[in-house]
Amino acid sequence: MKKACLLPLLLLLNCPLFATVWQVGPTRTYTKPSQVAALVGDGDVVEIDAGVYVADVCTWSAPNLTLRGVGGTYARLNAQGTSAQGKAIWVISGNNATVENIEFYNCTVSDQNGAGIRQEGVGLTVRNCYFHDNDEGILAGDKVDSEILIEYSNFEHNGFGDGQSHNIYINHIKKLVLRYNWFHRAKIGHEIKSRAYETLIYCNRISNEDGDASREIDVPNGGKLYVIGNVIQQGTNGQNSNIIGFGMEGLTNPGPQSVFLINNTIWNQKTVGSFIQFPNTVPSLKAWNNLLLGGGNFMTGANIPASLDTMANLRYTNIVDAKLTDPQQFNFEPLCASACIDAGVNPGMDGIMNLLPAHSYQHPTGSKTRTTLGYKPDIGAFEGQCGSFTQAPVRPEYLQRGNQRMYLLPDAPDCTLEVYDLQGRLLEQGGRAFDWATRSQGIYVVLVREKGRFVWTERVGF
Repeated sequence: MKKACLLPLLLLLNCPLFATVWQVGPTRTYTKPSQVAALVGDGDVVEIDAGVYVADVCTWSAPNLTLRGVGGTYARLNAQGTSAQGKAIWVISGNNATVENIEFYNCTVSDQNGAGIRQEGVGLTVRNCYFHDNDEGILAGDKVDSEILIEYSNFEHNGFGDGQSHNIYINHIKKLVLRYNWFHRAKIGHEIKSRAYETLIYCNRISNEDGDASREIDVPNGGKLYVIGNVIQQGTNGQNSNIIGFGMEGLTNPGPQSVFLINNTIWNQKTVGSFIQFPNTVPSLKAWNNLLLGGGNFMTGANIPASLDTMANLRYTNIVDAKLTDPQQFNFEPLCASACIDAGVNPGMDGIMNLLPAHSYQHPTGSKTRTTLGYKPDIGAFEGQCGSFTQAPVRPEYLQRGNQRMYLLPDAPDCTLEVYDLQGRLLEQGGRAFDWATRSQGIYVVLVREKGRFVWTERVGF
């Protein structure tokens, strides 16, 4: 009988059965978060009343803490130039902390890395927080078994101004997930900088606006990068004309070295630059269903990626031609007349991960379910309200007669063909038949446009 009870008892001893809820606020026993930082234990919850806490900084060392603002608005931590350990407003060294409903601002230190949060433990969740006017929004050190989730949060005007500090800077960890956040107006540095082995950037708004940030996304050591369902904008004052950088400091992260660029709306307000920049080579790029607006090239790099997979990307130099609801106010939902409607292709899976976004970003720092209407998903980060196809669209026919290789449209007077290379460059358009005899061997993307809208897309090789 005693042996039967021993295992449950041991399991209970390893769990924080007596977690304490600590209440902090001007009318409480503890008036500042720092007063309980050394008192909390494994699994405790700290509830901080809404209000402003000036020059109150501290280190959280206990594991499994929940640090939460309560009272309907943020608990506002105004560092006023102070820091814990010369590092941050909060240094979190305990594992698996959760931080909710906190505003972090005005932290600067002598090494120009004063952060809202300096993450030194393994595992962190940040939810519904606001980081602004710090040297760094969040700075996380190397922890190769750590995973960090940041969601529903706002990062604005972080950065010392030296180009080495950013809205968010995550060093070598196992996985970083960013979803439903607003990253904007970083000061000289990047909106997002991640050295994580795997980075998932899902349904965020990443916008330089009128600011002077560098890249919107920088993944300098490669690894696996998913950029899915985001609104990304580069303004005219940006420090770097390339919007996304991958591996530009060396592909030193563990492989596979791969990029998935799926269903994003990316707007370059500059006339130069590129939507994505690579180093000498990248083994794998899958770019499907992206709406690319404004100037610059689709990609730059010394070599085209060894595995380049592009499909159903739309490009407009003049944003007006894309027929979006109100792009100047960052409403990129396609109108019914837009060529984005029903023009996407389901990108399928990567392992167990569905690459087709099930949500879209809802401003500010929110999300909504993305419902695919009609025959196909729409191109870009948003689904319009105009599903149209009730039957399969017109498909071209491939014929070969001797040296002639022809792509022909059947009897469909409202349809025309377009042909692109794998870098998204338009090669031919407007006809009903293309003769490939003069084209060099390779892989091309063929699209059918019906009454101005894409209705069929496929890759062809000759």
